[in-house]
Amino acid sequence: MSCFFTSTLTPALVVFLLYLTYKLWRYKHVCLPPGPQPLPLIGNIHQIPLEHSHLTFARWGKQYGPITYISLFGKPVIILNTSQATLDLLEKRSVSYANRPRLIMAGEIVGYENAVTLAQYDSLHKERRKMIYEAFSSRKLSRYHEYEEQRVRKFAADLLRDPRNFLHHIAVYVAAVVFHATHGHEVLSHDDPFVHLAEKCGEDFAEMVRPGAFLVDVLPFLRYIPEWFPFTGFKQKAKLYRDTADRARDIPYDSVKKEWIDGMAKPSLTADILEAKPSRTPEEDFSYRWLTATIYAAGADTSNSNLSSFILAMALHPEVQRKASAELDRVVGPNRLPTFSDRHSLPYIRALCLETLRLYCPAPTALPHLAIKDDEYLGYHIPAGSTVIANTWAILHDPMNYPEPEKFIPERFMDLGLETAEFLDPRIFAFGYGRRVCPGRWFAEDMIFIVAATVLCLFEIGPASSGPPSGEFSPTLVIRPKPFECSIKPRSPEAEKLIKDIESM
Repeated sequence: MSCFFTSTLTPALVVFLLYLTYKLWRYKHVCLPPGPQPLPLIGNIHQIPLEHSHLTFARWGKQYGPITYISLFGKPVIILNTSQATLDLLEKRSVSYANRPRLIMAGEIVGYENAVTLAQYDSLHKERRKMIYEAFSSRKLSRYHEYEEQRVRKFAADLLRDPRNFLHHIAVYVAAVVFHATHGHEVLSHDDPFVHLAEKCGEDFAEMVRPGAFLVDVLPFLRYIPEWFPFTGFKQKAKLYRDTADRARDIPYDSVKKEWIDGMAKPSLTADILEAKPSRTPEEDFSYRWLTATIYAAGADTSNSNLSSFILAMALHPEVQRKASAELDRVVGPNRLPTFSDRHSLPYIRALCLETLRLYCPAPTALPHLAIKDDEYLGYHIPAGSTVIANTWAILHDPMNYPEPEKFIPERFMDLGLETAEFLDPRIFAFGYGRRVCPGRWFAEDMIFIVAATVLCLFEIGPASSGPPSGEFSPTLVIRPKPFECSIKPRSPEAEKLIKDIESM
């Protein structure tokens, strides 16, 4: 066994070391961006923390400037820490940065390279993004409004009945709205098998893409070594991850497909695809399965994070809550609930949602981009094949863009839309960049708005009797507040009666 191991592994290591030597020689002859000093062979991987890496990246940005260069086992990584650098490269030169880097574990071994978020930028990817845009464009959002308003009323009734489990109620609301849009599926509780599968996929994916989690991501040749060799424990995990991903991809899709064949399918993105493409090739069918599965995985985590952060912000900032409630009293009054038609009359609520998105951005580092060719910026060389990471957290906490960035100040967005304020819109940064911007961002914004308006119309949120929440966030790919306690109670007897009246209808 040892002879076979040596004969298999040694040539691969020699090739890999030669590759690193070539890279190091080449990079000495070009002007790379500044960055922390790497170690031989491994580069800077030892300097990237497993948790909250965006904070380390931001510190490097202050030390080295708008763009930072690091190396991970010879692979160049460019970190963008300012809005100007990010927009100049990922927006203005979007064609050059439209691809995703290789993710060996999550992408190639488990299969997420087929998901819209990680797929290569080709004709198939463009077609699938176009389908999502058509389903969730700002022009078509009204088709979802009635159901969202219906579900937010149930959400309010759940808060009245069991306010301590508000995080659970948020998860059910988000799952119901998203699965209704993508599969026409009615989520009745958090025990729904579709929801369990989707959430497990989210957990698995976050584990797989954590920096340094799997050695195969930096030493790809390990994937070809038999399972009984050292360093191949990842293969057993990969089987479990892939099984969950396959079931989450296929079970909801096949459910809609059966209903569609029987003429019983409810309106949804999946039903629209089946109707538009009745004669699908096996390759097309496989692609559309990944398309419909991607939307929940991509949208549910971030929406859960946003709504949880909204509750946290209200528990910590009663003065903001009072202003928002006063606006709702003027516009909506005590006898009904807000609707989407009230949006333009509620500028403070809209500003509050934007400030929540800015201060508590769910994805502090956007999914990485890939430089498809050599580029130059600010006199620095960006090598082809570089992984490019936009540090969205640093951008949205930059005092040059947002004075007093650590404070929750919705007023900064009250005049948004004027030419002088357009650059400050956090949505430019929070939903991704260039040709990989989130195609369902308007749908996500709708969910945040209607929940914030409804909750603040009916409830008063404050700290728990044990004290205010800590405001700590989970260290996962999509960050969200760690479980916390707060007080949620009806604003008045009239508000409580309104909730009960709606629930009994």
